[in-house]
Amino acid sequence: MDALNNIRLGMKLIGGFVLISLIGAAVGFYGISGMRTIDSQDTVLYENMTVPLSQLGDIAVLFQRERVNLRDTILAEDSKEMQTYVDTLRDLSNQMDKLAAEYQKTILSKEMQALFQEFVTARKDFDRYRDQITTLALAGKDKEALTLLRGDAFKVAKAEETVIDKMMAMKVTQAKEKSDSNTALASSTTITMLIVMAFAFILSVLAGVILTRSITNPLNQGVTMMQEISKGHLGARLKMARRDEIGVLARAMDQFTDDLQTIVVGTMKKIAAGDLSSEVTPKDAQDEIAPALKMTIESLRGLVAEAKVLTVAAVDGKLATRGNAAKFQGGYRDIVQGVNDTLDAVIGPLNVAAEYVDRIAKGDIPAKITDKYNGDFNEIKNN
Repeated sequence: MDALNNIRLGMKLIGGFVLISLIGAAVGFYGISGMRTIDSQDTVLYENMTVPLSQLGDIAVLFQRERVNLRDTILAEDSKEMQTYVDTLRDLSNQMDKLAAEYQKTILSKEMQALFQEFVTARKDFDRYRDQITTLALAGKDKEALTLLRGDAFKVAKAEETVIDKMMAMKVTQAKEKSDSNTALASSTTITMLIVMAFAFILSVLAGVILTRSITNPLNQGVTMMQEISKGHLGARLKMARRDEIGVLARAMDQFTDDLQTIVVGTMKKIAAGDLSSEVTPKDAQDEIAPALKMTIESLRGLVAEAKVLTVAAVDGKLATRGNAAKFQGGYRDIVQGVNDTLDAVIGPLNVAAEYVDRIAKGDIPAKITDKYNGDFNEIKNN
């Protein structure tokens, strides 16, 4: 998880989509591979089982026609008809040899190869008797030819026929076994595909959950912290060590909260306590917080300095000194102007009192004071 937290969000999202795409591609590849295997086995079933059965059937039919034509050769009434049957026998034999050669290419087992060798042997034996019979028939020795046909040639023919039947039976058995094997392969492939799909689904969901949590959990922490900050609670920190964009954002939020707590709030507390010694430096040209604090401190420093000027003047008896209210704005100007107004309110009655005391001391009794004063100043006037 730590390694995942150090990957940038863009790479995480791209990586997540790539992972899901690769999983889908793997499932598809396995499915295609399985279908190709089944298709290949179906081809084997057709080319090495179904087609050979047809070839054996044709061989069996040609062999029966060959035997019939061999008989008809003996029974032919003239040499021309006999020659026609002989030519047909040669053609049938060539067709059988061609089919046998094609069939041999489809043999897949040693058992079938051994059985085919029996067929070849039986075929050679029958061909030898066939040639002997046709020679006798052409020589007009029909009785000897028939005796050979119904005797030793018949036994050899039955042996060849038996071998052909065995080869057909073996091919049928092999075809059934191959069909069952293909069915089992299809079932196995289907089950495996379902397992792979389930695994791929679980892996995709797991990857999605991990990726989502790696993003949403820290974001929720950030939201909680911002809610706390909005309430003025500045004690929380994210303290994330991750290196992605969320980690950068978390460190920025922690730094902002630190600055808010130490610089802004800390400075304001000092100001509230009357400590105007803080020096605030803007972070950059766009910084608005530090300049505002700096202006506040400078305004208060100016106000304190102005108050000190008035205090020193008052102590020195320079009651005509006034603060420069134009240097300030808003409430600060009102404060300086208020002090000036206070001094004016104090100085006026004091000057009148001083004048009257001076005149009385010289024996000059002045007229009553007609100006109106408030509070203690009015009592001084009456006295």
